[in-house]
Amino acid sequence: MVLQTCVYDFPRPNLSMAYKIVIGNGLVFAEGEEHKLQRKLLTPAFSYAHVKKFVPVFMSKTKKVMNQFDKIVETGPTVFKVFPYFSRLTLDAIGEASFGVDLNSIEEKNSELVRAYDKISNAGEKFFPFYMFAFLPGWKYIPTAYNKEVHHARKIFSETCKNVLKEKKDKVNSTGIVRGKDGIYNGPNRDILSILLGNSDWSAEEVENQMMTFLFAGHETTAGAIAWALLTLAKHVDVQKKMRDEVRAAIPGGVEDIKTAEQIESLKYVNNVTRELLRCNPPVISTLRQASRDVIIDGETIYKGTNVNVSLKALNYSKKLWGADAHEFNPDRWDGRQADNAYAYMTFLQGTRSCIGKRFAEIEFKCILASFVARYVFEESVDNQPINRQFIVTVRPTDGLPLKVSKISGW
Repeated sequence: MVLQTCVYDFPRPNLSMAYKIVIGNGLVFAEGEEHKLQRKLLTPAFSYAHVKKFVPVFMSKTKKVMNQFDKIVETGPTVFKVFPYFSRLTLDAIGEASFGVDLNSIEEKNSELVRAYDKISNAGEKFFPFYMFAFLPGWKYIPTAYNKEVHHARKIFSETCKNVLKEKKDKVNSTGIVRGKDGIYNGPNRDILSILLGNSDWSAEEVENQMMTFLFAGHETTAGAIAWALLTLAKHVDVQKKMRDEVRAAIPGGVEDIKTAEQIESLKYVNNVTRELLRCNPPVISTLRQASRDVIIDGETIYKGTNVNVSLKALNYSKKLWGADAHEFNPDRWDGRQADNAYAYMTFLQGTRSCIGKRFAEIEFKCILASFVARYVFEESVDNQPINRQFIVTVRPTDGLPLKVSKISGW
């Protein structure tokens, strides 16, 4: 009920104010009527019919990183940290698909803009100064070294957003592009920014907040999901082989021949593996809510002000919902009966507060995963070596995720 029928009675607690200050008050952090309005306006941009058109963008970025992998492993199997590569890939993909901006972090990882984004997205690593934004309203005005760094990074990104917004508006005005029935400008490269521009009630600052929020949410979640997916697959080389065989049989021409979402969606086993990987490795493992009034759930009173931590991973792993093998990685479970409850699969949440970018993320994830597994074998670098994890908003590896990567010829 917390995330379903009573969702607006359980907003995020004040802790989320820190993210609103650093990242912006976009859809992810909006509450109540504001959230309802924003979601209604933005939903058309995330329809399947719309997001499937971004496959060429996903594949363009994927091929760039595959070229880098080819050079690294050209002399044979090589152990290296793979997470930074997928982090840059997903950052560039969300930047171009959402706003038509090539951040080019894959090739220029030390550019001022990329460093500014890294500073903002990693701000939560320093727990005390970050969450002071939530508890002390005037904290952001205190010129600490941390605050100066965050504000400087936010300024750089803000200026970039303003420039992108101006260029987009100028292009719309000069070409006479008009909005279609779905609320999106009918230009040749329709992106999420088209929806934001189509809402005349939003100020430039509000549009900027949405841009920053979508970039942060879309990048962090997918990068983390791919990282843990590869670690899981490194433990299941047999699953990799079955995926590889399916992709190569369906798309024998190689990565250059992946051009449409329909090609990816037709890969039955890849789709099963994707669902199971995302069930076992949700990038967001829990969500914290706070009762805004007294609410009765299953006969128990949740009093106003009570914090409720909803464990998404616990639901994904529930034996009551998924059966005795709930803790096992089993892609074949998706061939038949999966779970006893439609709300058992909580990777993207469910209901009104579910992830609006679910279809976007799934298609991007499958494009990247199918391509890399078709060309490379991923194995653990050292048997039973623990991988350290860090949880801020998403779960990410702290050591870059070293894996042994080998190239398989013929694709």
